Amino acid sequence: MTLEVKKIYVDSRFCTHDSNSDSDFKIQLTRNIYLPDKCVMHIENMTMPHSWYSIETGINDSMYVKLGTTCYIATIPTSNYIGSTFASAMSTALGNGFAVSYDINKNRITLLNSQTFKILTDAE
Repeated sequence: MTLEVKKIYVDSRFCTHDSNSDSDFKIQLTRNIYLPDKCVMHIENMTMPHSWYSIETGINDSMYVKLGTTCYIATIPTSNYIGSTFASAMSTALGNGFAVSYDINKNRITLLNSQTFKILTDAE
C-alpha cells in the first residue's frame, strides 16, 4: 500500500489579517485538507530568508589593529558580505600597506603587511 504524500507550501506574505507578525502568523488554506484518523502531519523543512546584516554599525563593525607601535580602528561598512566582498571591505578599511586575500577553497581571509601587526581583542 502506497501512502499519499501531500505538501502544503506556506509563505508568511500571505498570512491572515489577524496575524501577529511575519514570524507569528496564521494561514487560511484555499481548500480544505482532509486527513484520515490517526494520521500524522509534520513540518518537513523550512526556509528562512536572510534578514540581518553580517556586519552592523556599533556591533561588529570595528577591527582594532596595532601596527608597529600605533593602534587604530578600521571600520567596516554595514552590509551583507560573502568571503570575497568581505575581504575587499577589509582591504579598504585597513588602507594601504595591507594585502587582503580570500581563499574560496579554504574559506579563509589572509592579511599581510610589511610591518609587524596584531589584530587586538576586545580586552586588549
